[in-house]
Amino acid sequence: MRKIASIAALAGLLFGFDTGIISGAIVFIQDSFYLNTWMTEVVVSIVLLGALIGALFSSKLVNQIGRRSAIGINALIFMMSTLCCAFAPTLMFLLIGRFAVGLAIGVACYVVPLYISELSPARFRGGLVAINTIAVTGGILISYITSCFLSPSEDWRWMLGIGFFPAAALLIGIRYLPESPRWLIKKGDFAKASAVLKQIRQSPKEAEQEFQMIKEAIKEPQHNWRELFQPKHKKVLIIGVVLAAIQQVTGINTILYYAPLIFHRFGFQSTSAQMLLTTAVGLINFLLTIVVMLRVDKVGRRNLLLIGLAGMTVSLFLLGIGHNPILVLASLFTFVAFYASSIGSIFWIVIAEIYPLNIRGLAMGIASGANWGSNLLMSLTFLSLLNAIGPNYTFLCYSFLSLLSFLFCYKWLPETARYSLEDLERGLHRPDLAQQTHRLLSDTELSK
Repeated sequence: MRKIASIAALAGLLFGFDTGIISGAIVFIQDSFYLNTWMTEVVVSIVLLGALIGALFSSKLVNQIGRRSAIGINALIFMMSTLCCAFAPTLMFLLIGRFAVGLAIGVACYVVPLYISELSPARFRGGLVAINTIAVTGGILISYITSCFLSPSEDWRWMLGIGFFPAAALLIGIRYLPESPRWLIKKGDFAKASAVLKQIRQSPKEAEQEFQMIKEAIKEPQHNWRELFQPKHKKVLIIGVVLAAIQQVTGINTILYYAPLIFHRFGFQSTSAQMLLTTAVGLINFLLTIVVMLRVDKVGRRNLLLIGLAGMTVSLFLLGIGHNPILVLASLFTFVAFYASSIGSIFWIVIAEIYPLNIRGLAMGIASGANWGSNLLMSLTFLSLLNAIGPNYTFLCYSFLSLLSFLFCYKWLPETARYSLEDLERGLHRPDLAQQTHRLLSDTELSK
């Protein structure tokens, strides 16, 4: 199962690389195309517009052609759009290529967690889905290292073009991936679904039990927009959309996309120093995500998220009042560490778990769309906000939003660790679940 998750997570690596590489490349793209502040924001953010559209339409695509096929098509889009960016003769070609990269990212961020969660056994699901998040943060780290090495030559085309190689690897690796048994059962292909379960489960008995459980869940009405907005689904829809917004409005991607410019504003004038510090941000993000993968099924999603949001709030506050370079660096690095160990990883796990099967595709599409919409809004306004009120007040605003995020999660977020997807489908509609979350991890009857 780890091999399957790792191959699928190459799409996550591409997600991370193609969003992170712009941080180093944008400095040199500005010089090549003589970009002002607004056009710089457009070049950075147009990939997010593509991701928003890709996320909104990915549920229909994935439910029609299957999870595996969608990943394969996505690999092709990554390859072609990367080449378009790398060889762009004009700014317009670069924008078209970046938009197409965004479409692929939007589909990837939706389909990969969904695919891995549907193939994973309940006891390992959090860790296996977190492989995708590790791949995302690994892709960001690779993009920063690439920028660091190529920045002396100022060759932004090679920076953008290197993403072609993992996309090609994903296209080759797709042949080794099985289709999701849950999707196969929804389509009535019971024999193939049973064969896949026997292939990926430890015993035929376990495979048969899961097969029958999925068949029982499939008897519910199939997904449609009317079903999606039934009152019984209101709570999980709100949780998914708000978590999506929280992941962005707390300011992480303004750091990931504009790190060199932020370091410049805080007094680090050397380009090499900016790139090295940016690489340090990527390394912290990557290492802490690995820590989450090792602990998420033991500690629980909710506990990690609350600890992380509390730490993010304090770190952003210190960053907002900081003027000393040491305090600025310590606060920024601590913020990234708390983010990576909480909402950065937990969001993608939770939205792959909380929705019933009959609305999972549409609901995850909405949550992904909310995530990219929030990301687009933050990225389009960050430089303008920075110019208007300065970095200190900007990060104080993010600190306040982080505090509100903590309060929301404390009141609304249930624990989902160690439940099967079918158990969660039943349990998350209990009116008293939010009040019982503090007892869920000690429940001895979990996921029988």
